Amino acid sequence: MSLDLDITGTVHSVGPIKQITDTFQKRDAIIQIDEVGNNGQTYTQHINLEIKQAACEYWDGISKGDRVSCKCRLRGRLYTRRDTGEEASFTSVDAWRVDVDAAWSADADADAAAPGPMPEPPAQPVPPATRAPGVLPSEDEDKTKEDIPF
Repeated sequence: MSLDLDITGTVHSVGPIKQITDTFQKRDAIIQIDEVGNNGQTYTQHINLEIKQAACEYWDGISKGDRVSCKCRLRGRLYTRRDTGEEASFTSVDAWRVDVDAAWSADADADAAAPGPMPEPPAQPVPPATRAPGVLPSEDEDKTKEDIPF
């Protein structure tokens, strides 16, 4: 079963890059998708994308109103609620590639600054000693895991 997604929509917002630790950075972007229901009515969906490590810079120059196509990976993790001790989970949409539709862009100047497509991520995690810059660690190596506060 594949957890890869292709999402095409209009950029609602792109957040700033946040330096979480000395070696880990991330940013968020919200993509608006208009979905047509069985009744023919349009329903607007706002999808939060998480962008991590080297992929953060590919969103520089992308702004509200730009039409983008994103390659994403659906991710999820279990945690224990602090208040009740119950097991729960959260899901995130990890965007690792973005392409701007230049014909759709809301700002021609933003198109000129928009980066090209991102390279495909490696199929298998690279051991830490030889990992290329910008390649995310595997779930087992992820030192950024924290208890979720809710």
